[in-house]
Amino acid sequence: MRDQPKLASGVIRAVMLEHYGLTVSSLTFLPVGNDSASYAYRAETTGARPTS
Repeated sequence: MRDQPKLASGVIRAVMLEHYGLTVSSLTFLPVGNDSASYAYRAETTGARPTS
């Protein structure tokens, strides 16, 4: 999808923290792909990923 969705970046950041334990320091929408039902982002995180 080439247009950014109407989804606040804070929601994505919160989900990444709650479900994956990742603190997002930078979140960038990537206007790539041909699927109108999907979106791509690049997320940079702080710290190390927690182990299971």
